[in-house]
Amino acid sequence: MDVRKTTDFDTGTRTTERTTSRGGSSDVTRQREAGGGYSTSGTIETAGGKSATISGEHERGQGTTTITGEGGGSATVDRQRNADGSVSREGSFTGQEGQTVDTETRRNGDQSVTKAEGSGGGQAISAKNGAGERTTIAQSGSGDIYAGHDGNVYRKTEDGWQQHGEGGWSDVDVPDRPNAATALSIAASSTRAPATRRPIARRSSPLADNATAAAAASKRATASATSGRRRIDGTRPRPRTIIS
Repeated sequence: MDVRKTTDFDTGTRTTERTTSRGGSSDVTRQREAGGGYSTSGTIETAGGKSATISGEHERGQGTTTITGEGGGSATVDRQRNADGSVSREGSFTGQEGQTVDTETRRNGDQSVTKAEGSGGGQAISAKNGAGERTTIAQSGSGDIYAGHDGNVYRKTEDGWQQHGEGGWSDVDVPDRPNAATALSIAASSTRAPATRRPIARRSSPLADNATAAAAASKRATASATSGRRRIDGTRPRPRTIIS
């Protein structure tokens, strides 16, 4: 894809022209507004000769873009910047025959996740992690399952998986999964007996030992001092604890 950008600082406009290797092109101009936001307008043309117009208004990281095709199809995309710095997009696309597709996209840096759901019952989810690393899984309204990764497209049939290439669909080999008995055997062989925990002998603190010995000595001294003393009424006085 060839990209050419032209900026006019006097008028506050920037024009971006894109041309694909297959013949598609787009010409979009962004105009800065007095309030701080900007508006966009332009045209898009596919390699097959179909064209559409694009327009939108954005301010402070959020706005709406509308695309209208010459054949009656249209699309509206709402953009919003979140508090964590990520960007969310919600799109609604309508085809020439009235079929619709709703999308939700959340992007943070070079990572993004897009979910799509069609009016015919089809669903899809696409995740991108880094440049060029994209994986997509989709299911049609009739239940057919498709998957794509790094430009390769696969589909699930009753006989297994197939890959789409220049000659159409062809069968691909998928590694066999271990059966239940094999999985249990592997799990049993890898299981280790739990280690026996030995009791830990606790070492007494010297300060605690000295305190205990001092308390015992004080108790013996008190008992010895009061063992032979009696009051006039014949009773023994209560022992007194001397605090030094």
